[in-house]
Amino acid sequence: WDGDLSINLVSPSGASLNLSQFNGGSLNNYTNTVFVDGAPSITTGSAPFTGQFSPEGGTFADTFEGEDVNGTWSLAVCDDAGGDLGTVNSWSITFYNGTTTSNGTTGAIPDNACPVLTNFSANATNPGTLGTEWVIDNVTLDISHTWDGDLSINLVSPSGTTLNLSQFNGGSANNYTNTVFVDGAPSITTGSAPFTGQFSPEGGTFASTFDGETVSGDWLLAVCDDAGGDLGTVNSWSITFLELVGEPPVIQCPADVVVSNDADQCGAIVNFADAVAIDPDGDLDTVVQISGLPTGSEFPVGVNTVEFRATDLAGNSSTCSFTITVEDVQDPMIECLAEYTVELGTTGEYTLDPEELLASFSDNCGIVSYEIGGALIPETRELTTTFAAGNGGAFGGAVYFDVNVIEDISLTGLYLHTNETGAFTADVYTIVGGNYSGNETNAGAWTLLGTVSGTAQGLGTPSEGTFGSPIALSAGTNYAMAVVMDASHGHDYTNGNGSNQFFSNADVEISLGSASNVPFTGSVFSPRIFNGGVIYEALISGGPQDNFLDCSDIGQVGISITAFDAAGNSVSCNTLITVVDTTAPEIMCDGEPLAGDIVEDFEGSTLPDGWTNTAIVGTDLWTFGSPVYVGALGQAFPTNAAVFDDDAAGPGTANTVELASPVYNLSGVTEATLSFDYAYNYLSGDAFYVEVFDGTQWVEILRFEEDHPVTNTGDLDMLPYANDAFQVRFTYDDGGGWMWGVGIDNFHLSYFAPSTVVQVILDSNGLANYDASDLLVDVVEGCDYTVTVEAAGVVSGDLTTLFAGGNGGAVGGAVYFDVTAIEDVTLTALDLHTGETGAFTVEVYAIPDGTYIGNENNAGAWTLVATGSGDGQGAGTPSFATLDTAVSLTAGTTYGMALVLSADHGHDYTNGDGTNQNYATAELSFSGGSATNVPFTGN
Repeated sequence: WDGDLSINLVSPSGASLNLSQFNGGSLNNYTNTVFVDGAPSITTGSAPFTGQFSPEGGTFADTFEGEDVNGTWSLAVCDDAGGDLGTVNSWSITFYNGTTTSNGTTGAIPDNACPVLTNFSANATNPGTLGTEWVIDNVTLDISHTWDGDLSINLVSPSGTTLNLSQFNGGSANNYTNTVFVDGAPSITTGSAPFTGQFSPEGGTFASTFDGETVSGDWLLAVCDDAGGDLGTVNSWSITFLELVGEPPVIQCPADVVVSNDADQCGAIVNFADAVAIDPDGDLDTVVQISGLPTGSEFPVGVNTVEFRATDLAGNSSTCSFTITVEDVQDPMIECLAEYTVELGTTGEYTLDPEELLASFSDNCGIVSYEIGGALIPETRELTTTFAAGNGGAFGGAVYFDVNVIEDISLTGLYLHTNETGAFTADVYTIVGGNYSGNETNAGAWTLLGTVSGTAQGLGTPSEGTFGSPIALSAGTNYAMAVVMDASHGHDYTNGNGSNQFFSNADVEISLGSASNVPFTGSVFSPRIFNGGVIYEALISGGPQDNFLDCSDIGQVGISITAFDAAGNSVSCNTLITVVDTTAPEIMCDGEPLAGDIVEDFEGSTLPDGWTNTAIVGTDLWTFGSPVYVGALGQAFPTNAAVFDDDAAGPGTANTVELASPVYNLSGVTEATLSFDYAYNYLSGDAFYVEVFDGTQWVEILRFEEDHPVTNTGDLDMLPYANDAFQVRFTYDDGGGWMWGVGIDNFHLSYFAPSTVVQVILDSNGLANYDASDLLVDVVEGCDYTVTVEAAGVVSGDLTTLFAGGNGGAVGGAVYFDVTAIEDVTLTALDLHTGETGAFTVEVYAIPDGTYIGNENNAGAWTLVATGSGDGQGAGTPSFATLDTAVSLTAGTTYGMALVLSADHGHDYTNGDGTNQNYATAELSFSGGSATNVPFTGN
């Protein structure tokens, strides 16, 4: 008879709330009756009152507001009528702390399954929204797993939003034990296995990631293992939500900060004030920084976010954030080598590494890229006339000449010739676009260009004078020049004779000249040859606009290197590169035995010449310069090797890489073997295989899918695959997983083909024309080449004087000269100069160990040694004559020589002036000469 009962709750202070007053009539019992605020009143129920009901006498909240929870709470019950008995079997009072916890499912974590995630769910039934009604208080988990570094652990909301809690942390250590993720704690990346304690999620905060999300639904702990060989289990996990009561605090962060990097640092030290907050309910508890570096830290270049959270006593919180942007405003520092030489080699190509052209390079945040382009490099050059002297002018006198500028130059100084010594100055005047001739006494036509100064060296030695600063002279312009000596020095010059008044190079031309003892007045002496020259800077042409050099770049080229950092700051410098091809071609003669013994030991730190390194999948490549390959076998090669380190490439990226040898010509070989060292640490799903190119396709010759310590293959027979484009290719494929790696070393290719006989068929005259290039089966040369045939031990050559003409003798006349043999020489042919055309003969006379001088009219001194014949080509063109008998000249002997032309041809020759009478090669020298219209007689 429940209607007899009065049931009340009494606080430790004595405050009483009636829960139920004589309800239920004659029915029996209160079974699993729960009193909560907001439920239907107990008066609406009926015995046994199972379920939730509100107290009859009021609410818990109003009745006990301000009461101390601690102390003895009493359930006060009385029976108001006789005849019915009863017992309180159990009762409890639960105080709500604002949190609810949902426990998740557990289970095994599949091995090597990333990126596929395994989900463990926890169901939350709380109505409401995160950020306004609830917050995530914590996620607590316990995981048993060896090698924590394999694990990616994530929290996924019912709507699918994901927050990474921990990504591959812990390395080779084990387990997550009582690990609690809460906002504002130190990052999980700062901890170490088994990560016991409180940590903040690695991927962000619960508050910002799940703001506005619905609480109710299935929350997932999503886990994957990214490498094979280690197993584990989620033993337990839970997610706890905290209900927000009242209004959250109002928080204000400092304004965003933008600063430049500290000098030579990739960051800046920044100080800032804490955020400030007020709470509408007046129960503000804490204001703490929950992310970002603390004030006074060195913030790295880039955008750094700092976040604060204000929390009141009810658990309500608000966050704010501001950014600290550190701008890298410091340029990189580089210093180019002044000069650099590049050898093209047999490939005729070279790819520049920018850093090989730099003497030094640095940047506060690191150089991220380079650009190479052409650059115009200044080079000091000069053009001199003569220092023969022979005449001279008064102290303070002037010389006049023209300088025609072909390319832009900067005039830096002059060479002068003066008999005096000691310090001197000379004023240099010009008429831009004019000529000296006719203006020697026209002072008003001249403008002072500058003054040179130096130390005079005396007669016979150039005296260099320099301008205070370079003077630009423009291409395509003629400059009349007047050089006026100071009052204690005079010019030494040379009289002009028509043949010594013009000098030139590719940049400038000098036309001479005249002189006067008094500048711009008085008598003018002409022609007079200014003894001296111009000293100037000209620009060497720019090189290619990239880092690729080939045969077209042979010579000197200017290169510009520009270095960039990540912020886009840049700096440039220039270097002068001399591109040479000093490597002789590699040839294989037809019929020559073919033998090769090719070894690549991968000792260098870069890809060997001719090899190719290709990323088929991913971006990582084979590396060089280390003997270490990554793996669990604990081995390294004895010396440096070619290595692909899949472990260093990291998880989440698939890799397939190829390392290919150069192409080898194995046509016609009778023996060919290949061997190499290899080491391979197999996990699961990866593979290492070797292929060769047989002329039409790649053929796999080896495949490895199991562990191998450093091992040599032994000699592998390559004869079945031999062709003129044989190649070897090594491929590693990690199968899309995070594996160990592979290495190779001591590549050795050996091959042999026997010699054969080359047959040449003679014609009916016993002769055969054979193209020299047909005698070669292979030429390895990147630049142009020519093929010639010479008898073993014999070198062909020629010695030429000049074909300037200007004078000549009668038909049938003779010319005389001396020839000295420096080495043993055999004369086989002559080039002559004759004004006539058509067939001719020439008789060759000699005086062994003698001279032509004084013997032109002594016929008895001469001996006919050979007769030559040929076709006259006319003036200006050499006429070739083949000798009927080869003439042997003995080393160390001088021979007087006389050449007598047939009666229908005459010699064309040039008058000697002392400068054009001697010529020489390494084997032969020439000194001449004289001529007569009648051989060995007359004038």
